[in-house]
Parts: sequence; structure tokens; C-alpha cells
Amino acid sequence: MKKTIKGKGFTATFTDENGYFSLTGECEGGGGAVGGRIAAIDSRFKLLSDLHLCDCKTGAPRHAVANALYYAEQGDTAALARHLRIDPDQTTSIIGRIAIAKHTGKTDGEKAVGQEITRCNALLTDIDMACRSPQTIDGRKDALRAVYRSLRQLDDKEMLSKQLCKKLGAPGHGWIYDLTEQDVNKAVAGMRRVLRNSKEKASNLVQKHIRAYTLQAMETVCNNLAEYWAKQAKAAYALIEELPENLGWGYTHPIDADGEPISEEYADKLDAFDDWEKAAAIAKYSDTDILDIEEITSDAFEVNGREYRVLTDEEADGAAADYIRESVWAFNAAFLSQFTGMPAAMFEAVQDQCEGANDAILKCIERAGGIKAFAQAAIRADGRGHFLSPYDGEEVAFEGYFIYRQN
Repeated sequence: MKKTIKGKGFTATFTDENGYFSLTGECEGGGGAVGGRIAAIDSRFKLLSDLHLCDCKTGAPRHAVANALYYAEQGDTAALARHLRIDPDQTTSIIGRIAIAKHTGKTDGEKAVGQEITRCNALLTDIDMACRSPQTIDGRKDALRAVYRSLRQLDDKEMLSKQLCKKLGAPGHGWIYDLTEQDVNKAVAGMRRVLRNSKEKASNLVQKHIRAYTLQAMETVCNNLAEYWAKQAKAAYALIEELPENLGWGYTHPIDADGEPISEEYADKLDAFDDWEKAAAIAKYSDTDILDIEEITSDAFEVNGREYRVLTDEEADGAAADYIRESVWAFNAAFLSQFTGMPAAMFEAVQDQCEGANDAILKCIERAGGIKAFAQAAIRADGRGHFLSPYDGEEVAFEGYFIYRQN
């Protein structure tokens, strides 16, 4: 779905491409994601602006949980309200819920740290005891095997495997009995290293618990808003279907019944034109507010990216004649022959020179009746639009002027 809507001072394009809503356009000389500025002009676009980059099926904001959690932790109530599309008053309870989750996560994380350190210390003690008694290597192996089984229960057992088995090979059933005394000493050193690292990393459990608890709390918040977001998505589709492509902010005559500009803004705009009546004519023709018309030259204007020339009848005759005078080299040889009475083959022979043949052909035309008569004959044959409208060759008579589209 894609729809472009023209309003007063803006053009808005709303789409649901790539799975999310997008409101872009042009507004007050700027372009791009200007939904907020468009909504400030026309409040009907606020919902569409709020849903910019939101999921078009669920209405959920992009990165709903992660971004909401960030704003809540920063205490940025305005950003949180905008992101979740809720009333700012509702953010207080959400921030409070996150604070509670953070406190609970910190408390439970600290308990987990204590438990992990206690377990590591106990295992270190077991290793020390296994190394002291019994004194035989086989006895030490039996004791260490029991410790290793306990070590395998640690969260970082992958690290344990790398530390102990990088040079010894992957452990299998009874693997420790195959080790030499030197290998056993390496294993003991590796076990102690793993436990010391585990104790050092235990402090990270606090942040892990806090992150898990606060994410879970924010997920609950977003789940509670899911139905509300989905309704907004449906409302956006209904709204964009209802809005016409032209909101009625087309042409408005800039002069009131007393002959004065209808506002200071219009007065300034009219003063900026070399010929404001021509600008008004093209504005009315294109159903565009004259405030949105840009002057290129005294008789050329840009309207929503399109260029037009606006000429009087006399000006159009003169402009067409000028164009014809500069391009007689490009005329059909048969037409030139008919006007001048000279062989068509002669004109075909020189036309390979393109513009370089123009002066020679002009002399032939002047001898036969003159460029003015030639231009009138050409206009009768093809019309002025053929020479003045490179876009479609059409001439449009409107409000006493003649309009020619240029691109």
C-alpha cells in the first residue's frame, strides 16, 4: 500500500512496504521523515506520524522492549511516552516497575554471587585435599576425578574443557586414569585456574540478573500494550483509506473582493513574481496554492516538480517563431520544398550538417516569402505546442494564457 496526499504546505507519502509503516514527504522546504512537521500542520496525520517505522501488522514500535527499557532506565519520560505511544502520566508506573525489577535482580544476583563463590571455594578445598592425600598417584587420580565431576557442573565448563584438554585430548570414560603424574599436575593447575576465573566472573552475575529481570518486566509492559498497538495499526489503515489524495488545499485566489492580497504571506509571494497573474494562472490550472509555485523565469514556473511556460497569445507567437527560426534545419525536407519551391533533395543534402545548415536554409526561406510566413505555415500545420512544449507537444488555452509543459 502506498498513498501520496497533498495538503496545504506539504506533500505526504504513507506506505507499509517492508513490513512497517512509513510517513515521509516534503514540508516547508524540507523533505524526508517530516511526519512530525506535517502533523503540526494537519493533526489528522499525528497517528500516521506516531506509527512511523512501526510494525504494520502489530503496530509495535521498532525494538519495542530494548528501546523502552533504555528510556526507562534513563528516566526519560518524554522519550518513553513517544516510543510506547502512551500518555506521559503512564510512564511513572512503568519506570517504577523497572526500578523494582532492578532491585530484585540485584538482590538475587548478589545471592547467586555468594553461592557461586562458596561453591568455588569448596571445590578448591577438595582439590587441595585430593593433592595431599592419599599420596599415591592412583589415589590422587581417584580424588581428582571426583573433583572434576563437580567442576563439570560449573556454568563455564566449555572454558574448563579448553583449559584441561587442549593438549591432553578430549576426556572420555576413565580418561584421568591414563594421565601421567606430570599430566595430573597440569590438570590440578587447570582446575584451580578455572575456579579462580569463576570467582572473578561471579560478580557479573549481578548485572546478568538485573538485565534479565528488567527485560522481563518491560516485556510484560509491552505485552499489555499489544492490543492497543494493534488497534492503532488498524486505525491507521482506515484513516489512510479515508483521506483523499487532495485535501482541498488546492488553488485559492490570492486577491480578495477589494483587490487586495488575502494575507501578508500572499502579498509577499505576489511581490516576488515578475508577473503574478501568470503565476496565478498556472496555480489555478494545476489546482495548486500559489504559495507553492516557484518562478524560474518571468514566464516559466515549477509546480510540484513540473515546469510550465505561461504565455500570452502574442508571446506564444513570438516564442514559436523564434524557435522555428533557430531550427529550420530540422524541418521536413518536403515541407521546406513545398514552401520554397526548391527540390527536397537539395535540403536533404545539407541537413546532414545539422545546425550548420540553418543559415543557408533560412536564406532560401527569406527568398520564398520570409520567415514570418514560414513560421505561420508551420504553426498552422503542427500547432504552437509542437514547438513550445517539449514534454507532450500540447498547447492549453487557460484563463487568457497559453500553457506549455516543459518536463
